[in-house]
Amino acid sequence: MFGSLQRYRGNCIPDMPWVLGDCEHLYCRQCCDNLLGQCCVICGIPVHVKDARMHRLVSNIVEQFKIMNRILQENFLVQESGIAKAGETTNCDFHTDHSNSSNNTSTNISSEFQYNLNDAAGSPELFGPDSPIKLSNHTDSPAKREQLEEASNLHARHVPETGEELAINLLFTGDNSSLSGNCQGTESKPVNKSNENIIQNCRTAARKINGAKQNIQFITRCFQGDLQRVERLLSSGANPNTRDHAGWTPLHEACQHGHAEIAARLLSAGALVDVPGTENETPLHDAVRHLKTDCVTLLVRHGASINTRNINGLSPLDLAGGHSDLMEVLHTEVQGVITPLTLQVDPLVYQSPCFLGTGLSREQRSTLQKCASKLQARVVEGFCPEVTHVVSGCNNEGLCPRTIKYLQGVLSGRWIVNMEWVEMSLEYGSKLVEEAFEIPGTSTDPQSGAAQKGRINRQKQLPGLFDGCQFYFYGHFEYPTPDREDLVSLVKLGGGQVIQREPKPGHIPETQLTTPYHAPAGSETCCIYIVHDNRATFQPITTSVLCTVRAAWIMDCISQFRLINVGSDC
Repeated sequence: MFGSLQRYRGNCIPDMPWVLGDCEHLYCRQCCDNLLGQCCVICGIPVHVKDARMHRLVSNIVEQFKIMNRILQENFLVQESGIAKAGETTNCDFHTDHSNSSNNTSTNISSEFQYNLNDAAGSPELFGPDSPIKLSNHTDSPAKREQLEEASNLHARHVPETGEELAINLLFTGDNSSLSGNCQGTESKPVNKSNENIIQNCRTAARKINGAKQNIQFITRCFQGDLQRVERLLSSGANPNTRDHAGWTPLHEACQHGHAEIAARLLSAGALVDVPGTENETPLHDAVRHLKTDCVTLLVRHGASINTRNINGLSPLDLAGGHSDLMEVLHTEVQGVITPLTLQVDPLVYQSPCFLGTGLSREQRSTLQKCASKLQARVVEGFCPEVTHVVSGCNNEGLCPRTIKYLQGVLSGRWIVNMEWVEMSLEYGSKLVEEAFEIPGTSTDPQSGAAQKGRINRQKQLPGLFDGCQFYFYGHFEYPTPDREDLVSLVKLGGGQVIQREPKPGHIPETQLTTPYHAPAGSETCCIYIVHDNRATFQPITTSVLCTVRAAWIMDCISQFRLINVGSDC
């Protein structure tokens, strides 16, 4: 584990590891401060001040590493050696010398690191030929070196018995040979059940780190223009729609830097052409903004929307401005593009089934429980991120009641099916295809197709229904109007923002104004809403920025999955 952490960092393991943003390399806090506004000294990726942050996952792993070593060490202290004595602090001096050359700025790096012996004991790699620990002249005698080699061999022969030691083998490397007793000259040792949680947690941490590392490498190769590496990563299963911490996808990076071949390869692998990034900027926004004509042509031919607006209300057509070449390219004829198979697979397929019932009778709830048992699924009482199916009771026309759980399912893009799907799945003993059983609408909004619209919105990774909208809830909300807490949860689930101070007409700063993503194209849809109880009496306000609405307006928008224009009856 020490060697894995050392290789992950480079030469040292800081107590509080920091990352510079888009690259994967770790630094201590002081080194990170020295590099802000420059470039990573290892990979050369530019460093922005706002992107630097502490890597909490690796920091927690380092703490666990120290705890495990203290548990595993065997009072191993080497007297009169030049190694740091027990209890000494850890120093990480990372000196950078930036000098200008004829081509560019070159960086010379020198690193010094001392390890606390309490943290080092139990790691056989510390005494190998590549060990970062530097011994003083006291260890030049053959007797001292023989003592160190014997101690190293003792730890190398040690067979892990506890969950902490087994977890070391699993973390990063995924080596579970210790679990089966495959070491030479050892017998198989069963894993105690009390250690299973430690092993599972380390496996999960390893998957997260390896997955994040691969995603960063993939996005980095895209903006660097390394087509061969992009091909290899895609062949190894890299997700073309992955995102970095700022929300950008590989297609954004390729289009921004004008790598048309990589963009074409990503699109053929299933990259979403209109996926929005930070501030709802699409790849076409990036290509137009940076005057990358080849990428603009490619995206338009693949059906990219030229009217999609970002958070500031600007479309690619607006950004093109007076560039006649770009305007001509933006009106390129769209080719018939076949949707790749990777886009036709719903991500919910890979989740364990989790059912949420709403509007069900006692008999229907019992049937749902039987179906869940048959399909090895679970049933929950309230909405949560693990829910995959919302099962609702329906009337004779196949329409369901407009409940809070139904609205939550629409906003989150979950399957919303009727009881017939449950009964048929129970009869056949397997989960049936859901499309034929998807509920078309509610009794108040029949045939609205809100469930399907919400599901497609999620599959395309588009912003929530209320993205770009701000809500202020005025006064009290009493039955039959939904509770304030339910309304707030719906707004937040749909990507909306809840503000705490009542907005006043004419006193709203421009920095607070946004453009709702789902606002109809070509229309002026306000972005700030003051919400009242359904039975409240208030003075209506309808401007291009601020509107007053009743709580029912929020539910109407969700049940139709569109932002309804505010009228006098709202």
